[in-house]
Amino acid sequence: MRLFGGNSERQMLEQLGLPAESERCLWQQILATSGVLLITGPSSSGKTTTAYPLIREILRQSAGARCVMTIEDPIESAIAGASQSQVRPAAGFDLAAGLKSMMRQDPDVIMVGEIRDPATAEATFQAALTGHLVIATYHAGSAVEALTRLLEMGLEPYLVRSALNLVVSQRLLRRSCDCRHSREGISPARQVSADKSLSTEGLSFGCNRCGGTGYLGRMALAECLDPSFPLVARSLLARLDSQALFAAAEQSGMVSLKELGERAIRAGETTREELLRVFGGRLVLSDSRT
Repeated sequence: MRLFGGNSERQMLEQLGLPAESERCLWQQILATSGVLLITGPSSSGKTTTAYPLIREILRQSAGARCVMTIEDPIESAIAGASQSQVRPAAGFDLAAGLKSMMRQDPDVIMVGEIRDPATAEATFQAALTGHLVIATYHAGSAVEALTRLLEMGLEPYLVRSALNLVVSQRLLRRSCDCRHSREGISPARQVSADKSLSTEGLSFGCNRCGGTGYLGRMALAECLDPSFPLVARSLLARLDSQALFAAAEQSGMVSLKELGERAIRAGETTREELLRVFGGRLVLSDSRT
């Protein structure tokens, strides 16, 4: 069961608590007039929570001059000034059909609740190529994985390269409570594997405010991949594997989820254990004290 509504419907982009680099990238996308902004992550990673403030900011900056339409499954919150539609599969009105219907109404900005199938992916990217800004969410473990999955869905590399403005991959982590304490003297030699607690440094202890958990509230990590960077574009067009794409992205300046996580540990915002809980064996952390 998913519960919608509440304060999220009034949340603005600057209130999301995203890393500074990620927030700057998203502010730039608000001014775009075409292309796909892809927001990725697993379930409950805050994808729609990021998409909605973008739509609200577009409407605010344009004073309602830009026509914004959404196709969602389901509509999670009302957005004043946007025309929102919910899919009805039983009536043949799915995401792909909704997109095709919207194209006949001359929108400026389109939000696609989630790309789930090749038909929706194709319609999303074709809409971007015909002069629309499309904000879409997508299930993928990282920004690079989003690119490879789009190719696996049948999209041609040139289409992805031409239409895609930015890929944002995000995660939500528990934020350390003020009752957190640090323990010293843990040797890196004791950090044995990424699927175990690598260190007790930054371990959170409980208090009444956090209910004894050591964590209070949540924070977001978000990596941003710009496929227009020449090295990334060449790797994408050559259909290189995810490892080569990731290397190209990092060389082009992408700050990865791993690096953002390590920064958060060093800043005392969360713990190594929390990052490993969220990422599991996908994330191998270095010693945060170096």
